Amino acid sequence: MIICCTSCENNNVHDASLQNRWKLTSITSTSGYQTTNVPEKLHLTIEFRDHSEVIGTGVCNTGRGTYRINGDSITIDCPFTYMLCLDSQDYIEWEVIFVSNLFYAQKYIITGDKLVLQSKGDYNLNLDLEK
Repeated sequence: MIICCTSCENNNVHDASLQNRWKLTSITSTSGYQTTNVPEKLHLTIEFRDHSEVIGTGVCNTGRGTYRINGDSITIDCPFTYMLCLDSQDYIEWEVIFVSNLFYAQKYIITGDKLVLQSKGDYNLNLDLEK
């Protein structure tokens, strides 16, 4: 099943430093009290491209959509497929956390090769520049 959303008018300001592929390395509760590292073998990524295009890769699902930034604010509209992942049941919770908090992202901070997507959901996403 694929979830689709209507597109929004694009009045995006581009940040060249954001336009890369980023790998999720840990999550921090939005209360700031607990950080949990992503298991090493998981490869959850988000790639911000030119023209407001964004591509996400989960445990066994993928997403494609758009993003908008204004100053340090960000809105990500990246619907993911929702396929059953029988061989990845132990890790599917990570994908759910990743996708839902991408949807709730509201601010971003880039420091060197680190990106933090601050969420109005349960977790902030901590990502490293993928090289």
